[in-house]
Amino acid sequence: MLVRLSEFFEAAAEQAKASETDVGWDLSCDFAEAAATLTDLGEDLHDAADQLRALDRPAKPSWQARVAGYYATAPVPQRTGTPTVTPEASAAAPPPASRPIRTR
Repeated sequence: MLVRLSEFFEAAAEQAKASETDVGWDLSCDFAEAAATLTDLGEDLHDAADQLRALDRPAKPSWQARVAGYYATAPVPQRTGTPTVTPEASAAAPPPASRPIRTR
């Protein structure tokens, strides 16, 4: 879009110059300057897009995420004297059903 707009201002500068008046020459200079500014801006933005693509790296996780990751993968210490129950085993066996107390 900026390229087309720059071309428009270049053409407008030529039209203003063709009038061969002082106002036309001044306007031609203004249009030529606008065209050059738009061209420079387009080149800067093109370079910025390349730089943004180079930044497309995953962010370093925060210290909280690293600590949570450590504890998620750390081995569970075994306590002596208590049976080991894994989460999978407890999920596989349903809890014992409690019977309601009936009185008459």
